[in-house]
Amino acid sequence: MVESGATQYAPILLKGASLWLTFLGATSILRGAKSILQPSEQELLPSKTLSLVDSQFRYLGAFLIGYAPVTWWCSNDIQARAVPLNWIMGALFLSGIARLLSANVFGWGPSWTQWATVTESIYMLLSKHPDVAGKMRQEHNEQFSTHSQRSMQQLVEDPMKLQGVAYTDAVIKETLRLLTVGFGVRCAPRGLALNYDGQKFPIDNDLAVCLNCHDLHYDERFFPNPASFKPDR
Repeated sequence: MVESGATQYAPILLKGASLWLTFLGATSILRGAKSILQPSEQELLPSKTLSLVDSQFRYLGAFLIGYAPVTWWCSNDIQARAVPLNWIMGALFLSGIARLLSANVFGWGPSWTQWATVTESIYMLLSKHPDVAGKMRQEHNEQFSTHSQRSMQQLVEDPMKLQGVAYTDAVIKETLRLLTVGFGVRCAPRGLALNYDGQKFPIDNDLAVCLNCHDLHYDERFFPNPASFKPDR
């Protein structure tokens, strides 16, 4: 039986994609922020911001390299092989380790991954809403210096200046609302019970209480037009 063109050339294309992922990943790991920022632009950024951008690119490189061997492995027998979950998880695990190593090299602790995730989410939403980005920039220019190093010095001298950026705080909260975790698990304190439809349900008997954060954050009763990014809520 003659193979179709797609079946015949798919392994070659996948191997090519694997090599390309390896090249992109290695370039991102080796060059970091230099991939997009000229030396003159790097000088304008605070050192911590530059480290954050640099680490993000190195993390991306590790992520791509992690998927490259999986792609190559799949190309050897496309019809018979469904990618096992442990391969995917292994790639993600290696990417996470690379991210932590990159973070520690640049002086960030393990909690850096949480900050980086929130920062990535905010950047993504701001790129899609330039009006929000402009309003944030205006607020920053009013509260701080237009020079990054001077702004950092102002915050060192008076950290309470952060209390004056209410709109920026709203942007962060709206980002966390939109891109929330699926659910959270908590344990109820002693004596706590839920009242529903005239009945009382004790929940303090070692029950794990699951909070459906996603549905709560997308409930129109609390957040009209919940899928929209509206920091002014």
